[in-house]
Amino acid sequence: MYKGKRAEVIHFPRYAKGQFIFHPNGDDNQFAIGFEEGDDTLYLTFGPNPNFGNRYLLQAKEWSDTGPTVTYGGIEFQVELPLDFSGKYTIIPWIIVDMSKISENETRTRTVKGRKVE
Repeated sequence: MYKGKRAEVIHFPRYAKGQFIFHPNGDDNQFAIGFEEGDDTLYLTFGPNPNFGNRYLLQAKEWSDTGPTVTYGGIEFQVELPLDFSGKYTIIPWIIVDMSKISENETRTRTVKGRKVE
């Protein structure tokens, strides 16, 4: 129970390693990053933010005074972020993207010959 209500809490430890899954909405600058083995529907979306030196920040459905709302595994979650004395976020989740590894993707291509129909 949390504040008198049933709650589901998912904790992402600092420096948790994630893996690229896909580009949401076909945008090469957006990354869906999975942090759990075996289920590619469990991911958070990150993208560059020019207000923060183009760091890849957590992309949220909505930002409010209580923090961002994200979708994880088809369920909406409210992310709790620490605030300073003036009410500004002291931490915004972001990821480090090693752009040199982006070009290391491997693509396998083959052409089928078809079958003879008798």
